[in-house]
Amino acid sequence: MAYTSFRNCRRADIILIPEIPYNVDEVLNTIRKREKQGKKFTIIAMAEGAISDEAAGKTKMVNVDNELIRQAESLGISLGRKA
Repeated sequence: MAYTSFRNCRRADIILIPEIPYNVDEVLNTIRKREKQGKKFTIIAMAEGAISDEAAGKTKMVNVDNELIRQAESLGISLGRKA
């Protein structure tokens, strides 16, 4: 379902979905490349559950309201550490 919605999101510059872990360095390089091209912003469409390839190996399952969820570092924190 998320893929169908994002597939139709033609204005996003970067699309992140849970099925394919993203690389934080590639996201940051794309943003920097757009800045060099004179672009003043980058639209990132990120589906709930999208996770970086680095965090994928470090995630842990936590119980929240009797539901197991994957806990990982957010994209904003990851980009901030790399910038």
